Amino acid sequence: MELSKLLDNIYEAKNESELFDGICSLENFIEKNNKKVFFEEKMSSNNGKFLILKNDYTIHHIFKIFENRYFIKSVLDILKYQRDYKELNLAPQKILSDGYFINLFLNCSFYFVSLFSGDLKQKNIDYIGKSFWAAVKRIEGKFSYEFSRIDILNAFESLIFDRQYFFQKDFPLYINSENFYFNFKKARLIIGNYLVDFSIPILLSNSFKKIVSIKKKTGDKFSVKDSINRLNSVLKKYEFLRGGFKFDDLGINNNDQISAFEYYFKVRESTKILLLINSVVGGLNEFSHNEILTKINSSGDTLNKIKDFFYKNYNIFPDYTGPKNTTGQWGNKSFLNTIKFFTLLDVVKKSNDVQWKIDVFLKHITYWIDDLHDNINYFSELDDYEDIKNDLISGESDATEFKSTFGLPVEGYENENQFNAIKRDIVGQIAKTILAMANSNGGNIFIGVVEKINKIDESIKSHIVERNGMYFLDIQFSLKEEKEEFDSKRLLLQQLLKNLTKERLDFLDSLFTFHFYKIYIENKGSCIEILKINVKKSENTIFMKKDENWITLPKRLNGRVELIDPTDEFLKK
Repeated sequence: MELSKLLDNIYEAKNESELFDGICSLENFIEKNNKKVFFEEKMSSNNGKFLILKNDYTIHHIFKIFENRYFIKSVLDILKYQRDYKELNLAPQKILSDGYFINLFLNCSFYFVSLFSGDLKQKNIDYIGKSFWAAVKRIEGKFSYEFSRIDILNAFESLIFDRQYFFQKDFPLYINSENFYFNFKKARLIIGNYLVDFSIPILLSNSFKKIVSIKKKTGDKFSVKDSINRLNSVLKKYEFLRGGFKFDDLGINNNDQISAFEYYFKVRESTKILLLINSVVGGLNEFSHNEILTKINSSGDTLNKIKDFFYKNYNIFPDYTGPKNTTGQWGNKSFLNTIKFFTLLDVVKKSNDVQWKIDVFLKHITYWIDDLHDNINYFSELDDYEDIKNDLISGESDATEFKSTFGLPVEGYENENQFNAIKRDIVGQIAKTILAMANSNGGNIFIGVVEKINKIDESIKSHIVERNGMYFLDIQFSLKEEKEEFDSKRLLLQQLLKNLTKERLDFLDSLFTFHFYKIYIENKGSCIEILKINVKKSENTIFMKKDENWITLPKRLNGRVELIDPTDEFLKK
């Protein structure tokens, strides 16, 4: 059987038994064929030949796995069960089957990654991780954000971690079972480490946001002890999860097979931040005076350890020995803040006034919390505001358009017929804006940005939020109010564009892309979402057509869509 057919059987599997048979057949193919079938030959700058693993067997493979509709349905069923019953222990048979299916699919998605782990470089591992994270975000989008990324990650971690979801049955054909389960175990460990790596920044971000939010509300009554307990719980969760995904458990003789992954996860920024948090809150279990004094008295030793780690693990210092990576090092500011904190403790420990030392500790640990919060959440993946701030602040122009919703009427309506007419008209306006921008110089349409808040119906107004003087309406809220899913809106938009232009769908689809952005709203303590439609300039002029006698040219002029007589446009030229 051809490899493409074997992979299709995996991508199209409808239950755990079909999926298990599919991955066994893939293993059989791998055992019978030379590994070179999975690589393509490239030429280096000095005309030397080298092999690289085809993306079809890593990135493309991961995305195809995550697009299986039975997989998505199983994830949704698990999430609903987890939400309603809080845990996955003692799950009924239906949920067990869903768990088997998800566990197998996760392992299948990383089967090639596991198989070729010894051939992958750090940049490959980083690229795979980013693509895996993108696949998780796509899953989140499928559920109209009913469940957050952390919900999905928690479910995946539980299913990968808990052995009751490891599926076994008789092999459909002869394979090397020892090799098969070894690769599955290796895939499980790699996936587990990625899942922990994804979830830790979110856990840290949410924890610091919660602590700072409480601090602002309570003022002088703020409890440092409660904050330390919250951070300790993150550390305990991290240690528990990471303990379940130790690469040492593979028991391999040739450590080259996995060492690149092990190193990758050891030098991640979130792992370094956890080291800092542990250096500050570790040992403060009861938050007693004795524990605080012990922390102060040992501050010199702690300070030296942090400095030594800092010098060796950040490429801004000559002692650095890691890969040449100049991006993503957002933890260095947190190191400086923590070094400042322990330097202060190292000075005050010489005092004979015990109460004064404790007071200084309590005061400056709150400053440290504020500093870490600013550092972690400034770079947090939860808040995309900085990425689009300039576009939003600049306001509408030929290259920027704001829409409150993707179809939900926000100024009221009298009956269902009017409701449906307004919905379709809004999508129609967006379609014409896409065409006008494509005929001009491209641009961005932001959906969820409210301009004229005074015209908004009272039933909607209470859901509008503000940040830095701009108003937003969560697109996921408006889709739910419409009882619509994003995919149905996307299909309607495509159909309207085709009806307006009579152009091919593949050409129209190439003109624009969708991207969701999260915006953190401080007084809510959570994020809302807006949608950006990025429109690129078309190489060919696009006309709007109706019957055979009517034709017009949409253009973007003076911050609005203008429908121009094509004759006038060509006469100008």
